[in-house]
Amino acid sequence: MVHRHQQGPATAFRLACRRSPNCAERPGGPIRRLARLARLVRHRPIAGRAPNADGVVRRVVVDIDMLIDLVTGAATTPSIYRELDAAARAVLRPHPYPRPLLRMAREITYVGGAGPVRWWSEGLYQAVSCNDYPQPYDMRDRPSQRPEQFQRSVRRLQRHRPQVFAPFTVREWVHSPYGYYDDCLGWPAPSRWVHPVPRDAVYPDVPTLVLAGDLDSLTSPEGARATARAFPRSTFVRVANMTHVSALVDFGQCASRIVLRFVRTKHAGDTSCAKRYHENRLVETFAKRAADLGYAGPRRRTARVTAATVADVLARWWNMAGRHGVGLQGGRFFTIGGWFTGDPPVARWRLNEVRWVRDVAVSGRMTWHRRTGMVRAHVTVTGPGAVPGRLTMRWDDGRQRPRAVVTGRLGGKPVDFRFPAP
Repeated sequence: MVHRHQQGPATAFRLACRRSPNCAERPGGPIRRLARLARLVRHRPIAGRAPNADGVVRRVVVDIDMLIDLVTGAATTPSIYRELDAAARAVLRPHPYPRPLLRMAREITYVGGAGPVRWWSEGLYQAVSCNDYPQPYDMRDRPSQRPEQFQRSVRRLQRHRPQVFAPFTVREWVHSPYGYYDDCLGWPAPSRWVHPVPRDAVYPDVPTLVLAGDLDSLTSPEGARATARAFPRSTFVRVANMTHVSALVDFGQCASRIVLRFVRTKHAGDTSCAKRYHENRLVETFAKRAADLGYAGPRRRTARVTAATVADVLARWWNMAGRHGVGLQGGRFFTIGGWFTGDPPVARWRLNEVRWVRDVAVSGRMTWHRRTGMVRAHVTVTGPGAVPGRLTMRWDDGRQRPRAVVTGRLGGKPVDFRFPAP
């Protein structure tokens, strides 16, 4: 049911926190805060209306099942690593602020079909799962026999490894919608079942490249390394700070260059660049108003809130299916250039009074050059929580721990700030 040495979500969340200074320096640790949030939603789920990344508002409920979905969904959705710890702290405050958490839940709640079958076949996925993946029951037995086998497996795990899915219980994890453990209970028993990997399998002596993002808890680096060990002439590349599937839509950065070089030459070459992907910069604090963020000085606070607003728009981009989105507290933006393979490497946005906090509105233009990593924005700032004015900002999103450079005029006075990029 679970591999003893496989990296789980808790390990990945600790790693993401350790690499982001505003999280690493915070006492307690992200898993303790996640455990507190789990205790809360077990007994009192959090419900409300929130927008997804495309601005479509629906009611969502964050209960223990949804929290498990969020934790596991981080492996394919970097914005969850970026935001979950701060969203949990916002909910756990004496005066809770649930909107960031509800928005995260809404963004991973997909409503609709799976699209054209040539892109994704639910039937094929189920067939592969039930015939090739190990199950906590015997697929060769009749479906009527499997429920009891399943429960025996659960009880055995509860007895011998009760903390394996901490801060969630074994029963919560295996019965969550994400778990898939019971999906094959009713699958017909095969007339002849053959293990997908025979015990005496001999892997071919051919050049083999295996890449794994080190924040991927679906196909973990440990599992990927075990796969690489099976091939005599393999190269294993652990890609720092990357999630599930590290080389697609990479726009000529390290992982995609390694893959292309390997395909052309059968050699991965120098893979040291895989260590230099930037950390997932975690949100420091979510707050309803600018003054609640704790930044000293009204002009510096305005600059930091404006940069956080720009960064929040950029984070939504990964989860968008269309071109229009909304701010956490209102306003709209439009984007040209998505994460899809056929889109241009420069993503562009127009912002119309986008609010990350209620009392600061940001309008203007921003770009992100995916090949160079440079983020640039030229914006106007208004609202009762801001010193009004115009700002130009930039930071290199491709570097580790970059600093944002913000210049312009606020309240009629020139400003020039440097601070950690959000």
